[in-house]
Amino acid sequence: MADIPPVPAGPFGSRGGEANSFTTFVETLTSTNTSSSEIELRPGQWVEVRLQATGTFDSGTVSLHGCDVSGGTFAALPGLDGSAIALTAAGWAASAIVPNYVKVVTSGGGGTQDIDVRLTAVQKVR
Repeated sequence: MADIPPVPAGPFGSRGGEANSFTTFVETLTSTNTSSSEIELRPGQWVEVRLQATGTFDSGTVSLHGCDVSGGTFAALPGLDGSAIALTAAGWAASAIVPNYVKVVTSGGGGTQDIDVRLTAVQKVR
């Protein structure tokens, strides 16, 4: 699995599309680039992490993984319904579990896989 660095959608902490939300990165994952770099989230600042995926899945699955230690073992995060986030077509998913580090991972995609992912963190309302 290759790790590729994220392409910032704006400086970390810049306003996203809605009040109290912040886009951390936009990135393309392919059959050879199947995992994003780990993204550090500030503990206690976020209440939800949202994942949007669009593009050609070619039988691929997109999942959101988290870990509380940099470089540690990442595990799939559950969605709001409690089951692991696993998108097999364009769509959205969200997790109310916000670990210190997150990354987006694809698996099972064929040679034409070309999936654009956007990760948005939603801030606590003060």
